Amino acid sequence: MSSTWSALYPPRQPQRLPAQSDGISPESKAVGPGLAPRIVFSAAIVIGVLPDITIVPLSGNSQNPLVAIFYLLGLFFAALFRSLVGVFALILVKNATLTRRFVGMGIFFVACLDISILTHMVTMFVDRLPGEARGSIAIVIAITAVIEAIYVALVFVSWNVVRHRRWMICLASIPYAVAVVGVGQAADGLFSSIDAPYELSTTLTTLLDLVLMSLGFGLFHLLDRIRGATVPIDRANSASFHHDVPVRPVNTRPGYLPGYPGA
Repeated sequence: MSSTWSALYPPRQPQRLPAQSDGISPESKAVGPGLAPRIVFSAAIVIGVLPDITIVPLSGNSQNPLVAIFYLLGLFFAALFRSLVGVFALILVKNATLTRRFVGMGIFFVACLDISILTHMVTMFVDRLPGEARGSIAIVIAITAVIEAIYVALVFVSWNVVRHRRWMICLASIPYAVAVVGVGQAADGLFSSIDAPYELSTTLTTLLDLVLMSLGFGLFHLLDRIRGATVPIDRANSASFHHDVPVRPVNTRPGYLPGYPGA
């Protein structure tokens, strides 16, 4: 009799609860992007500013043209490797669909083009303005700040898209990026008011921007823990998803009803 009952109603398999009462989304409790993508993506951001925190402090007040050439070469290779390493990091993210990976990579590549090309075209653009606006330092600073804010926002958005975060978190990247650039501009103005050396102010401002961006990634990670902040991942239909989290198979036995013995 017991064997017949066991055959009809097999033991109930353990399953994960679909939701918890702690306000944390079950999607955010799934396997994360992995430690390697986080490290590589952070390295890409640091690589992009290496010339400002290495070559600029070492150059001092040197008027040697070789230093300027070395700095320009450093900017070129830093921009190149930032793009390649950042795209590679987004590829490494585990729990992301191919669509979101490609969208994130495209956004990050646009961000790299924004900061690498447009920043160096600002002076050329301002020098062609008519009247008193020609060569205005204030206009150069304002346009550069806008370009930097766009870059920071797009970097955040690219990571948030790959992490399956909803549009509200991506939208939050914009005001935070503006705040990062605003604090950096305020710090740069403070250094200028106390006649700090250009090399020192550039290095410290760049390091401050890196710290603020790191805090931004931490902030979005905390927002990710809120229920409803992430887009559910279709693990069964996503060929790009790494099946690191076990999913309970569906019982296809005839007469199966959820909630009854064997469900």
